[in-house]
Amino acid sequence: FTHTPPSEIPLRLVGSEMCIRDSGHADRHIRWAARVAVEHQPVTEWQDEALAEKDPQAALTALCALARHGDKALQGKLIAALDRLDWAKLDLGQKAELLRVYQLAFIRMGQPDAKIAAAVEKKLDAVYPAPVPALNYELSTLLVYLESPNAASKTLALMSQSSDQTKHNWSPELLARNAGYARAFAATAASSPQRDQICLLYTSPSPRDVEESSMPASA
Repeated sequence: FTHTPPSEIPLRLVGSEMCIRDSGHADRHIRWAARVAVEHQPVTEWQDEALAEKDPQAALTALCALARHGDKALQGKLIAALDRLDWAKLDLGQKAELLRVYQLAFIRMGQPDAKIAAAVEKKLDAVYPAPVPALNYELSTLLVYLESPNAASKTLALMSQSSDQTKHNWSPELLARNAGYARAFAATAASSPQRDQICLLYTSPSPRDVEESSMPASA
């Protein structure tokens, strides 16, 4: 019996149709394998299928692959395919994936033209802020990149409202094992840093952008 390392498996033997189909599998590990397999095939053989995919999960996985390996000329079609996905019907994980694929499309394919940027900004601004901090980090990053006129004011509002945070849920039995360490943990938990604010500050606009966003329209 001879073991063949995964990197040496001839992924071209796996048809792109099967890969795209498995891109919507409920198991994320299978989705990952499907994406890797399709990425090892010529983009021209599966790009149209990826762009036309209607299943939200399969589309997200396939479009992620396309953002990573597709030609820059496909950016408009890729963004249009992402825009067809209904934010309200996506679960939390899919929303995070959608934001990540938008980011990849801009990182790998370059800055979008004004029309594309405006369309994406309009869609994302409508759902920012989200009720989940993890989504707000990514939304803030994208909206600042797209130069959204509302990014600064909305992000500052979030930072002022953030009360943070999930505290460590240490059990009384665990803390009772050592009174000295328990006091240190309790003190740390009581003064934990505002993680939401730190993340939003990292993605927030420059001070000049914040100042300009707060000026009257006639200024």
